[in-house]
Amino acid sequence: MKKGVFIFLILIVSLLSINFVSAEVVSCSVTGSSSCGGTVVMRLSATTNAHGSLPSSSSYPYVLCCNGNAGETTTCTGNNKIIS
Repeated sequence: MKKGVFIFLILIVSLLSINFVSAEVVSCSVTGSSSCGGTVVMRLSATTNAHGSLPSSSSYPYVLCCNGNAGETTTCTGNNKIIS
């Protein structure tokens, strides 16, 4: 019985460590549109209390710029999302 519990615990620890090792760090910041070296997630009218628009728009001077994830996408689905 103890041997089975020990093997089960090793299996659980192994599975959890695989998940932590594969996690990638993503960092985002609000910058001027010309300063973004990563993926533009959305455009913003100001750095605080701002209106937002799609990343393909050129109507706002600031962007939410994210780095660190090669699989980033800016595709939206659904209605009216709140980003906090």
